[in-house]
Order: sequence, then C-alpha cells, then structure tokens
Amino acid sequence: MTNKFSKKAFNPSQGGSFVEEENKEHKRFKMCYSDHDTHVVRCAKMMQEDYIEARHISSGRVKEFPNKTCFGVNKKGILELTEDDLSSNKRTDDKGRPYKWLAWTNKDRQEKGQSVFRAEDFEVLSKARLNPEFDTFEEALDAAEKIFASHIKALKRNMDSEDYTLLISGKGNYRDYESKTVGYKSSRGEKPIYFQEFKDKISEVYKNKIWWAKDNEAEDLIQYIAKQQTALYGYDQTKWDSCAAYIDKDVTQCYIPAKSYDNYEDGWFGGDLFYCEKTLVAQTISGDPTDTIEGLPSLTESVTKHFGLRKSSGVSKSTAEKLLDGSETFQEMWKRAVYCYQQYYGFDKEYNFKDVHGEDQCWTWIDYMQQCYVLVKMQEYEGQIPCVREYLSEIGVPWKDEIKYGEIEIDTEGLVNNLKICKSTLAELESILKSYKSLPKPKLIDKLDEAVKLKDELKGNISLLEV
Repeated sequence: MTNKFSKKAFNPSQGGSFVEEENKEHKRFKMCYSDHDTHVVRCAKMMQEDYIEARHISSGRVKEFPNKTCFGVNKKGILELTEDDLSSNKRTDDKGRPYKWLAWTNKDRQEKGQSVFRAEDFEVLSKARLNPEFDTFEEALDAAEKIFASHIKALKRNMDSEDYTLLISGKGNYRDYESKTVGYKSSRGEKPIYFQEFKDKISEVYKNKIWWAKDNEAEDLIQYIAKQQTALYGYDQTKWDSCAAYIDKDVTQCYIPAKSYDNYEDGWFGGDLFYCEKTLVAQTISGDPTDTIEGLPSLTESVTKHFGLRKSSGVSKSTAEKLLDGSETFQEMWKRAVYCYQQYYGFDKEYNFKDVHGEDQCWTWIDYMQQCYVLVKMQEYEGQIPCVREYLSEIGVPWKDEIKYGEIEIDTEGLVNNLKICKSTLAELESILKSYKSLPKPKLIDKLDEAVKLKDELKGNISLLEV
C-alpha cells in the first residue's frame, strides 16, 4: 500500500484552491481535515420544523401532531396509558403539546360506549416546513450559516492546525451498487427539506475550503489522508503534518490523530493501530443498522459457547468487540470473524436470490462477509472497491479453509516419531525374552512374567498410535 501512495501524485485540493490563513502561532499540524457531513445536515435541519399528519383513512379527516409520541403510536401500535398517566390525567407533555392523544381518545370513547380506534385506521405522514422561529427562508438560511461559522471557529481553536479543509459528500457512492441484499442507507429518513439550499450556501461561502467527495463519502477522504501520511512519514504520528476531526465513531478504523468535534475536551484519539483494526473487524461482524448495512443476523451457539458470550437475536458492535477481546494479532481477529460467518451460513452452502438491483446472485458465506466489509471499510484511494478476499489473503488468514475452534489439534509428526520409538523398544524386548531361555527355571519364570506384562502393555500402546 505504501508504494501505491508514494508513487502517486496525491493532491487533496480537488474541490478548489486551498488558501492557508496567516497564523503566526506555532501549530502542531499544517492541515486539519474535517468530515463535515453531519454538521451540514444539522444546520440544514434547524431551518425546518418537523411534524406529522395523522389521516383517518375511512373519513379522510386529518389532524396534525408534533411527533408520533404526541399522536400516541410507535412501531408496535398504540402507546398504552400507564398508571401514572391515568392518576395524573396527563394529557399534555411539559411543552403543552398533546400526549398519547390516541390512547386518551380511545379511553374517552370507551367510557361513552363508542368503538375505539386502531393504529391501522390511520395513515401517518412525516412532514416538514420552515421553522416558525424565522419569518422568512432567507432569515433561516442566514441563522444556519452563522451557526455553521461558529462551528468553524471552534474547529480552528481546538484542532492545533494552521489551516482546515471541510470534507463534504458530493454526488455518487460506490456503496449504492455494492449493497445487494438491501438498499444502502435505505432505512434513513429524508434529508432536511432545505438541505441542498444550505449546501449551496456553504459551497459559496467556503468554496476554497471544501474538498468534495465524488463517488464515495467524506469519511473515505479521511482514510485517503491517513494512508498518505503513513506512506510519507511512517506510523509515528508525531512526524505527521495532518490531522482529522469527525463525529462518526465508525471512522475510528482510520489510523490518524483526530478529535470529535462534538467533544473536543475528550482529547486526541486514533493513535492505536490495533484498535483501529479491531473497529473494522467488529463492524464487519455486526454491520451498521444506521446505514442499513447488514452484518451477521446472529451468532451461532458454537460461537457464543466457545467465546463465552450470551446468546442474542442480533449482533451489536459491542458484542462483536467482546468476541474479539483477547486477540493479540490482526490475523486472530479476522480468523474469528471468518469463523462466525462460516458457522452461521455454513462452509459449503450456497444461497441463490435476486438482489435489489434485479441481478441473480449465488452466494456463499464469504459473499455475505464481502458485502458487509465493502460497505463499512473506508476507501483507501480513489477507485478502490475494498475486497475482503484479497485483504485476508494479503495478511495470511486461511479463509479458503474451514476455520475450527474448540477441537484438539493432533501432532501427527510427533505421533509418527513415538510410534517408531515404541516399535524399536518392542523389538529389543522380544530379543531379550529369547535370551531368558538359558536362565534357571525359577528366575526365568519371574523375569518372563514381568517382561510379558511390559510387552503386552507396549503392544497396546502401539495399536492406539497406529489408529
């Protein structure tokens, strides 16, 4: 990987010309690269007010609520009234909004002898509009940009860097195609209604400070920088001239000095190479529900029993990390991950299905592992499609073989040598027995009885070794 970067003319300023600000104070780093996607979404989100519309399907009547809790439903159905709710007659929340409206309505109807509503009687639609705190869209946009600017000031103040570059996702993402069993990020809600408008505003104001991610994500660009810095200066981060800022904990797989821009006070992290790898392996086992990345649906009993884990219906990242505890090498961590996939899907079993892109697939366990790996792994250079088969082969993990734990490994070479020694000893013993024939009868009987017992015991051991 070092040669790939050392030979390549690597220029991160693809999104515009970076102009470093004049700063006389000595800084540890020349450039801080910040994954700013989250903050762009947050600022765009503050421009709007979210609410829901509950439409009674049979009558067509529509009632508006701030959220589903106010309406009184969740994924399981209608929210039930607790004893505290009933005793205090809690019909509004602390902000004066309706509280479990549907449950209270049903209670009142039941007391009147009327039929009650079911959750499926309503269609619930998520809606958004301009935040009523602002009189105009322009006022909201200006307020959001000021909050964004204050965040940039905090970035400059806390990152010990002479300059900064904002990493923001542009168009396209190779992960959209690589996700086969379910759409990548398909479970996420819609982007803020003024997301593009705010993004355009940021592009205009910070055009010389933005590096747009193309056909990937902003966090991939952090990995680009991490690999570039390693190629230039080695693994000693005290020699590096770049750092990173981000909030997504999944990016801790990147070996780069970094801070969370939500918690600058927590200090620097990203300097433990083994932990970075452990993050990636754990994600390859657990997946990431936030991004609709499917990992293992569960761990088999053979896995939980061997590694001392509790049986559960799913595999969280914390469970995956516990499974990897005690591993002393990259290879051992990945060996455990391979074992988990082989145990769940079977070593030789094939699965035929039509993927979300309409293409026919025939998968084995390694294909399911590949899907998770390619989605969670940060891209290391432009155009790379991470391949778990190549990586496991590169680091020496025998993924083509069936991994086994909890079985006794037999030292066949030692058995062969022991068998030779026993046979040689038996031959010597038989030769000695022949020499006993010249002894007087009383001594002969004693020695023969002792020798015959030894011979029979030795033959028995030999037969066990030959098996």
